[in-house]
Amino acid sequence: MEDQVELEENNSEPQRNLTREEQLTDTIDSIHTMLSFTKRLKVDYGLLSLQMARAPHDYYSWNLEKRQDFLQAPSIHSLCKTIVMKNSEYNDEYASDPYYPKFIMVIVQYSKKLISQNIAAIMKNYQRDNNKEKVVGKKFFKFRLADEADAFELSGYKYNSITPFFMKNDSLKIILSKGIYDLDPKYFWLGGGRVELKLGVSVDEFMQFFGDRVIVGEIS
Repeated sequence: MEDQVELEENNSEPQRNLTREEQLTDTIDSIHTMLSFTKRLKVDYGLLSLQMARAPHDYYSWNLEKRQDFLQAPSIHSLCKTIVMKNSEYNDEYASDPYYPKFIMVIVQYSKKLISQNIAAIMKNYQRDNNKEKVVGKKFFKFRLADEADAFELSGYKYNSITPFFMKNDSLKIILSKGIYDLDPKYFWLGGGRVELKLGVSVDEFMQFFGDRVIVGEIS
């Protein structure tokens, strides 16, 4: 039986009404983050396809079609989410193996299901292909969503704002869904470091930026 990972946003936390001063401070912080990302990625690193957008507070209550329209994305399949996953069966005996990480990052399309067994198979194959002398057994691969505390510690980003760019831990392996890699046009949107910020980038420039940190795999 396939284990599907729930990707729906958690909107259960009540929204506190901000004072005008708090709203202004929050807006300034948001714009500062957006400008900083744009300068670093577009100017410093040459990601010329980069776009950023500030979404309204009710963005996550919208259906995918409305989000697509707001971002002017090529299709609903271009709308993606970045999550941190943990190997819950991690065996410390193999902790010295760089091809056997305890935590990974996964980028998945909202329009598709994420199957945890597929993630385990991808990482099992990755470890085996890169360390044939010490292959880790299949039973030591089982991935689930990381706790919010772990995800924040590794990424530096809060829930619903995680992005692979400028993470605290910049060595985490990234599994990119093959569905994203095969998009036509090859362009997708994902989180931009704050809940309200969205970041668009071409698949080719994303792959060039992250290099061998990226593993493309069939995760749905």
